[in-house]
Amino acid sequence: VAAGGRYSVAVTSGQECLTWGEDVGGCTGHGESGLNRIHNTPKWMYWMTNATTKVVSCAAGSAHTVITTGSGQVYTFGVGDCGQLGHGDGVNYAKPKLVESVTLMNVSSVACGSNHTLVVTDSGYVYGFGSNSCGQLGCGDFSNIFIPRRMGHDEFVGGVVQVVGGEEHTVMLTEKGRVYVCGRGSDGQLGLSDTVDRSLVTLVSTMVNVFI
Repeated sequence: VAAGGRYSVAVTSGQECLTWGEDVGGCTGHGESGLNRIHNTPKWMYWMTNATTKVVSCAAGSAHTVITTGSGQVYTFGVGDCGQLGHGDGVNYAKPKLVESVTLMNVSSVACGSNHTLVVTDSGYVYGFGSNSCGQLGCGDFSNIFIPRRMGHDEFVGGVVQVVGGEEHTVMLTEKGRVYVCGRGSDGQLGLSDTVDRSLVTLVSTMVNVFI
């Protein structure tokens, strides 16, 4: 299950997807007929059936949704103005659309911040796209990213096994138990002993002796 700004997403044991709540820009994935409506009860996403596409996981941002399939493919829908859908065009989509640039990467998990998306591959690589207003995509600047871009650090110890997104920051956990962060730090959410935004992926050095 996943919870977005004002809507919810669930994946069933039968590998199908349901969404409900307030649709903003297509985030519930029910097409033009469901656009910008309130769906008071869970609705099946009929164009993503387990006969053709087996959904295995989901993630939700403020108003965009990401789902993964059993074959490692990633689909996104909803608001895309910051590039959070990863299609390169900044356009909203009311139905699931394949993120073509990651089709050969064998994605293992996905996560969302408010307006950014994070993808982890089974090789332990992380890719990010969407809003980068505070450096939450760790690419060294503050420009939005419209096509998935690899996130990294020269001193990564082990591959990344988990990534999560906050409103405007990102946290990564490696297989060696080290934690790396980037993005907004105004409220201490990066754990770096200051309140500075980071546009580069940074090790939380105070936790190197703490295995997560």
